[in-house]
Formats: sequence, C-alpha cells, structure tokens
Amino acid sequence: MEPQTNDRRPSGAVWGVLLVALGVVFLLGQLIPGLGRMIRGSIWAGAFVLAAMVFYGVYASNKQQWWALIPAYAMLAVASYIFMGVFNFPGVAIAAWVLCSVGLPFLYVYIKNNEHWWALVPAYTMFVTGLFIPAATFLGWASIVAYWNFAFALPFGVVYLRDRKQWWALIPGGIFGSVGLVFALIGIAWMIPAVMIIFGLYLLVRQTRGKKSAAETPKYGPEADKPIAEFMPIMTPETESDEFETYNV
Repeated sequence: MEPQTNDRRPSGAVWGVLLVALGVVFLLGQLIPGLGRMIRGSIWAGAFVLAAMVFYGVYASNKQQWWALIPAYAMLAVASYIFMGVFNFPGVAIAAWVLCSVGLPFLYVYIKNNEHWWALVPAYTMFVTGLFIPAATFLGWASIVAYWNFAFALPFGVVYLRDRKQWWALIPGGIFGSVGLVFALIGIAWMIPAVMIIFGLYLLVRQTRGKKSAAETPKYGPEADKPIAEFMPIMTPETESDEFETYNV
C-alpha cells in the first residue's frame, strides 16, 4: 500500500475557478468604465487592508512589537481613503475624515495611558480642524468665527474644571467664549424676525380664541339668554310671611 499524504495545497480546480472569476470581473470592468474604476479601487483598497493585517499580526504575535500598530493603522487609513474616493464620497467628507483619522491615534494614546495628556493636544487640533471643513461649507462667516472661538475656549474650560485652582484658564476661556457668543448671535440674527412673527401670530390666535370663548360663555348660567328676573322668585306678601314663619319654627 502506498503511504497516504496530506497534501493541503490548492488543487488545480480552485485556481481555475479563481482565474475565471477574476477574468470575468476584469472583463466587465473593461466593458463598463464606471465599474472598472470601482474594481481597480477596490483591489487597491483590499491590498492595503491585507498589508495592515500583516503588520497587526506581528503585533498580535508579540505585544512588545507595538511599533507594528503604526503601519497597520496607516494602511487601514489609506484603504479607507481609496474606498471613499472610489464610491464618490463628497470631497468635504473625505477631507474631514483624513484630518480626523490623523487625530485618532493620539486619542488612543491618551485612552491607553491617561498620563500622556499631551496626546490630547494634536488629537483635539485634528478633530476641530476636520470638523471645520464641513462647517465652513454650510455655515456663514459669523458662525465660522463663533465655531473657532468656542473651539479655543473649550480647552481652557476643561483645564479649569479638572483643577479649580487653575482659575487663570477662565480669563482666555471667557474671552474666547464671549467673542464666540457674540458672533453666534450675529450668525442667527435671521432667526429673530422669525421668532417675532411666530410669537405675534401666537398672541393673535390666543386673543381671537379668547374673544370667541368669552362670546360663547353665558353670563348667568346655561340659559343666560333669558333675563335674570326669570330665575328669581317673585316676592309677594304671602311668600314673605311663609319664609318668615319657616325661619321661626
């Protein structure tokens, strides 16, 4: 008898199916221009994901090799950029995500060890700048100025709340916050006439309903259209004497 061997190499059928599938995909990509762009982008994104998995495998096998997390995260970030570009994400969203993705590793450093508070500075800077891009697209100039002033005021407020002895943080924080509040009110100035109109309509409706309810409400009971004399007993000498005797019994 011939010895049995455990040959776990892929058979020719597996490679054949794989080649046929890839050939069909690339053929469709050539026939449909938009689909070809998506296929090429997806392949590049998948290649970066595989590279990231390799570096993460180095870290998973030996936690002392923490440096492998840096290229692993970089590869994943690049893959996400390619993916967003292939599927036609808005340029504003892509730019915002690029800046926020740069800040995420610094936030991870702080969460991993709270003593590394310095990592919050670049993380906060990247997040604020990244969110500013879509804000600048949809907000007016006054709201943008308010956004930056509030962004500058927030770290000083956090410093004071963490340690009340650091009262000096209230000075720059208060200045930036006050300026931001002024420009925020300027940015929503268009809402003031709208609020006035809505409140005026409310008063008019309330006044109209009040007059209507007052006109429908009877003055002396459910039969207020009748004179009040019909509801009062007719006082005669006989009724007066009867009432007097009733009270004296």
